[in-house]
Amino acid sequence: MLTRTSGKLDGAPRVLRGVPRAVSHRVTVSQVQGSVPDTLIGYSVRALPRKLFIGRVDQVRPTDEEGISPPNLLVINEAPGRGYGTERHFIPYVPQIVQQVNDIERELLVKAPTGLLSLGREKAALAYVEPLLRAFMQQQQTPEGAAHGAPMPTRSELLAAGQQHLVRAIQHAGGFLTVAQLLGLRCKRRPPGYWDSPDVLDEEISQFVAANWVDLQDFETGSNYFYNQITHRTQFDKPVQPQKIALDDEGSFMLVEDESDRVMPPRRAVMAAGRYDLHHAIQYHGGYRMAAEMLERPSAWPHFRHLREDPLALEAALRAFSRAQGGPEKHMPLIAELEAAGREDLTKVIHAAGGSHAVAAALGWRTQRRQRHSSAGLQAAAELVREYLAGLPAGERESMPVHRKLMARGRHDIRYALQVHGSAAIAELLGLPVPKRGRRSEVRVQK
Repeated sequence: MLTRTSGKLDGAPRVLRGVPRAVSHRVTVSQVQGSVPDTLIGYSVRALPRKLFIGRVDQVRPTDEEGISPPNLLVINEAPGRGYGTERHFIPYVPQIVQQVNDIERELLVKAPTGLLSLGREKAALAYVEPLLRAFMQQQQTPEGAAHGAPMPTRSELLAAGQQHLVRAIQHAGGFLTVAQLLGLRCKRRPPGYWDSPDVLDEEISQFVAANWVDLQDFETGSNYFYNQITHRTQFDKPVQPQKIALDDEGSFMLVEDESDRVMPPRRAVMAAGRYDLHHAIQYHGGYRMAAEMLERPSAWPHFRHLREDPLALEAALRAFSRAQGGPEKHMPLIAELEAAGREDLTKVIHAAGGSHAVAAALGWRTQRRQRHSSAGLQAAAELVREYLAGLPAGERESMPVHRKLMARGRHDIRYALQVHGSAAIAELLGLPVPKRGRRSEVRVQK
């Protein structure tokens, strides 16, 4: 080994106990400023102080034209000890890192700063992890699959599935949070200060709303359509996913999304999806209403908002309910019927629109329960009964309605008209058989 005195090499190779030592030299500043010799290609690189093998020099990249960036050695290790595949390291050719060059042994001894070698090792581990992780997500049949924005499996989920090797590889690739960010997956754990920016919150909400599109099939036509569980929108075209468009090299971007999907999701939907991180972030920015105003996102709650804004949707919902209940066409269902069926959405929309009569007038429908002045005269009462009978099955149209069925169907207006004018007078005016008196009425008449 050559000795070093005052920073200079001293003397020829020494012979210790009859064994000549290899010639080596230290890298000086003058060597670094010059061109790096291509003879370094193929040299083995080892890390001090234990001389652990890093790889072999594959390329020598000279300094840039401005002389700011130092030369770099591309060191490749095709068989690393961790077994994650080929590792590629970029080692600056500076005297602070490259300590010795042994031309006889064709070896470089480097003193790598903390984190320099971790970059290449993490990239190799990431290349090993990505196909295994996406295959695991496909097997688990997550709702979003392994697409961009899909949830990152947690450590407990992987361990429960017996994927200990995958957990270890993810840790070597930088950890769950780093792997999720590099692969475009959504990790439940966020770095400190992640939610401080309103732009980040806006992007996360856009991704959440877009992830709630589901592909459904119409059993009548056999065609597929898409339904959003947040906005309750239905469409046949494939939904447009949010995209980030870079505006400059400083990190500024513009988020492009479907204008109809730009809403603030309700708290119920966020909590049901297990997005507690998003819920707490919205609360951090003042709550759902304040965050909606800040981000200029109209609220998507309540879930029957589309019924308020779209008269055609309200008409379709009322028509479907009437058919399911066996009611007449284009007749407003009673509020009691809607409440009994649990259709709170329809009752709230009807009350907000001014009541059943106002909704019926807007849709051009008839109401089943008329106001009392509508049967003030005998002729009006007979016309009211005629309309009611027209909506009944053919077997029930040839006789006067009985009070029991009128009560069951909520037609108290007709019961009132029959009590005021009498069933016999209305039946005679309509040409229907006069209803028979009850047993009590017959006894009363005989007496």
